[in-house]
Amino acid sequence: MVILQDHYEAALEEALEGLVLEPGIDWRAAFEVAVRWARRNLPRLPRDVVDHAEALVTAAIGPDLEPRETRAQDPQPADPQAGNQPPQGNLRPGRRLRSREESSRVDFVEEMVTIPPPTTNQPASQRGVEQQTQTTREETTRQGASPPITPQPAMEEISLIELLESESVGPPPLLPPKEQRVQRRDPDRVRIEEEDWPQVDSTPTSAAPPRTITVAAQVLRDPIPDDSRDEVDLSDLGESLFEDRSFDLGFTPQPAKFGPTRHIRTNRKLLNWTMSVSKKWLLIGDSNLSRLPHHGFPDLQIDSFPGANFRHLTAVISKAVVQVRVEKVLVSCGLNSRGQKFKETTLKQLQTAVRALKRRFPYAEMGIALVNYSTALPRAEQQNLSKLNAHISKNMPYIDQLPETEFKTEADKVHWTKDTAKAMFDHWCALLNLKAP
Repeated sequence: MVILQDHYEAALEEALEGLVLEPGIDWRAAFEVAVRWARRNLPRLPRDVVDHAEALVTAAIGPDLEPRETRAQDPQPADPQAGNQPPQGNLRPGRRLRSREESSRVDFVEEMVTIPPPTTNQPASQRGVEQQTQTTREETTRQGASPPITPQPAMEEISLIELLESESVGPPPLLPPKEQRVQRRDPDRVRIEEEDWPQVDSTPTSAAPPRTITVAAQVLRDPIPDDSRDEVDLSDLGESLFEDRSFDLGFTPQPAKFGPTRHIRTNRKLLNWTMSVSKKWLLIGDSNLSRLPHHGFPDLQIDSFPGANFRHLTAVISKAVVQVRVEKVLVSCGLNSRGQKFKETTLKQLQTAVRALKRRFPYAEMGIALVNYSTALPRAEQQNLSKLNAHISKNMPYIDQLPETEFKTEADKVHWTKDTAKAMFDHWCALLNLKAP
């Protein structure tokens, strides 16, 4: 907003400086035409704006129809008192325009202010500015030549503040200038009212030296016994330190252990079971995987789903959220399919699960663990599991069975014992070539 205002003020000053008319041309008629055009196209144009514009043009050109530069070069009328003016000093023109219309007359007053050069012997507070006012009245008419000019003495006294305000340079005001009141005093001399400002000594004073404040404090301490000056026995301290194994430089912290994740037992296995894969080695299967011991493989993830068969694993794998690129997948399942018909049910579910594994983990090395089962199971169930192992070993990548000498089950003839679970885990790690860091 300030930049736009400065732009308009600069453009207005340039337009006023470029107003130069030929002698004898009446600019007021053209101004009236411009005012009528502006009021016709701008209905809300206020009267103050028109008066302001007329005042600016009058100040730039003058009411006598001559440009400002032409009037400044006109010779001054002879004044008998002009010889009494002091020739030395700085001649500074201060112009005050007052226009009044009296039967088509325009009085134009020009004032010349003479400021004598300052002297060293006279103090600044008593210096005065002598102002000799020469008033020239020019009576002009719009019809013909002007009558002879008769100088009339008109003494007008202004204060220094009004003189500086009239000579201040700045952007033209947005509103028409208000008439300034003129105080008439003694016509022989103009006194300049100056305010006596207190003289401030600008000489820097030397900084006072900083004060040093001494504070006496009394500290109360317990008296030191005489026997404390002897040597301190560090035997008790040493025993307490070495009891903590963290101070033993030869102590090696135990590596972190990882265990299997046992999912909830539910009757809605296809809907409730989910899985998130965050490690590059995956071991997935039934409830026997939850019996595997804790291990030191940070890249191995074990998920146990109690009562799961191949159909359940297919649903879990299809919904799994995979966060890393899986490199190895081992599936240990099939024991819960022992009561199904192999050809009609188990085989189809197995093939569907293998296809889901290949789609979900396309870059992984896959293996299906052959089922270890107890010989105490019913003969029909043993035959189904035997057919399952034969099909896997013939058509799919597989992991061989644990030797029968190391395989034992609980009383339910289904779940592994603790030793069997540990032996099975070591057997799989050796075949999969899993190595702890």
